[in-house]
Amino acid sequence: MGRRQHRDARLDLWRGLCLVDVVLVHLAYNQLGFPEPLDGLIKHYTRFAAGGFVFLAGLTIATVFSPRVEGSAAERRTAHRWLWRRAAMLLVVDLCASAAYGLLDGARRFPVQAPTSLIDTVCDVALLRRPGLTGGILILYAVLLLAVPAVFALQRRVGRWAVATVSVALYIGALLATPLLHWPANSFPIAYWQPLFIAGFLWRDASIWLDAGERRRQVTWAMAVTAAFGLVFLAQHGPTFGVHAVARFLPLDFDKTPLRPGALLWYLTIVHVVLAISTLLRNRLLAGNRVAAALALLGRHSLLVYTAHVFTEAAVTEYVWLVWPPLLVRLGLVAADLVVLGALCHIAEARMASRIAAAVTGAARRFRPSHPRAALSLATAAAIIAVGLASLLREPTTT
Repeated sequence: MGRRQHRDARLDLWRGLCLVDVVLVHLAYNQLGFPEPLDGLIKHYTRFAAGGFVFLAGLTIATVFSPRVEGSAAERRTAHRWLWRRAAMLLVVDLCASAAYGLLDGARRFPVQAPTSLIDTVCDVALLRRPGLTGGILILYAVLLLAVPAVFALQRRVGRWAVATVSVALYIGALLATPLLHWPANSFPIAYWQPLFIAGFLWRDASIWLDAGERRRQVTWAMAVTAAFGLVFLAQHGPTFGVHAVARFLPLDFDKTPLRPGALLWYLTIVHVVLAISTLLRNRLLAGNRVAAALALLGRHSLLVYTAHVFTEAAVTEYVWLVWPPLLVRLGLVAADLVVLGALCHIAEARMASRIAAAVTGAARRFRPSHPRAALSLATAAAIIAVGLASLLREPTTT
């Protein structure tokens, strides 16, 4: 399916915010050494990326595809095929990126995973026996995209409340049946995380209603969601600051793996705070603001950035763990990480990758062996070289 003619820049901006947050959170948890109180803020008090991604995925799907599935049967079939192709692509990207990261990790001085063979790595990822790329969130997206046609059909035939009811029932069932519905066996099991996706999916009409209303309506919404997030925040972190009343009134479980009710409420409320503030600042953010433009650029290429950041993060943390440079250098590496990711997005915008691929393809066509045995020999040699390099990369590092 082609690019939307009227793209909502706020969706790109919101995804960009999530991407920056996920980069900071992962670097913080990988012991980059942010100074306090910044380290605590990133790790515990302001993180929203995982829930934001899933919520925005549902909102984006509803925004882009609702007009299409409400049209003719042919339009619905086209939309369904696009969703299924996208799901398949996400699974392939997760498989390839996870296997590549496993090989890279084996060559690092400080690997973060136990060493395994190349074949074991590929099999584990393919059979969903290991988390995949950063906990398996791409697998979650893929499965949710596969289910979207059924969600649209349920909404069209029964209504929006039926979609919400099924989602809540599945989540409650997962909580009661733990660990029976803890699939895939990673940080993002479908039954636990799908309420965030459905919440975003159902938020489309509310978003339209807010945009169509007066500013007073948007301010009221912002105040309400900020107050709700304040309660959830105090329920989790209040005792740290000597405030125990809210935690006793709302004794919630904030575990993220799998997603428990407290963590679900945290994500829902903090994401709405981010949406509310950016909605109030909409005109200022979308009127040539350079920071907003940079965030939107990241958001337009969210899959590229999300996949690439795992590898740029590995380079940054490997250097930091080996050298432990001064604080200013470490913070400079964070900025450099984001700049590299932005540069990749600029390359994607310029379609340089497709031009390079076309050039390589053209060269390959010109170098076409005239004899089938020659082609087989070249393919065999390439396979042997690839396996040999993989074996070298898997050699344990000795010091």
